[in-house]
Amino acid sequence: MRKFSSVALWSLMAFMACAKSADDEGAVSTRVVTGAKTVIVVEQSFSETLSASALVSGRPGHMATLSAPSPARITVVRVVAGQRVAAGEILIELDQVAFRGAVNAADAVLAAATQQHARQQRLADAGIAPRRDVELAAAELAAARATAELAHRQSELSAIRSPIGGVV
Repeated sequence: MRKFSSVALWSLMAFMACAKSADDEGAVSTRVVTGAKTVIVVEQSFSETLSASALVSGRPGHMATLSAPSPARITVVRVVAGQRVAAGEILIELDQVAFRGAVNAADAVLAAATQQHARQQRLADAGIAPRRDVELAAAELAAARATAELAHRQSELSAIRSPIGGVV
């Protein structure tokens, strides 16, 4: 009998817990409405876009920007965009007239400055000319050498060569 009364007691308690009370009959059920929507999740790829300001430059040894050593007329273009080139290959040749003229003029000034310096040195050694004239002649000789070296270098650079192998 004891088993039966415990089962009956538990059943009664469960029934009372589930039964409506007198207070609940007048209550209105409320429903919370949100702006949430449901979707079905599907696996797919996506791309992410970032906006940024930057300075883009090539890696050393992988990209080269070339320019003429001085303003000049282009006489020959030996390559086209997309063409593969080797290091040292001539890409563009500039008009040689201006470069040869600059070299010849610089060489003439250098020769004159060399002779002037030698003459002033001999006169100073003989005691005829002051040392100041020798120093001025030496300065003019140095300037003439620098001008001649620059003219020769620009003449060498008048044939624009590829510094690296790659694609134009």
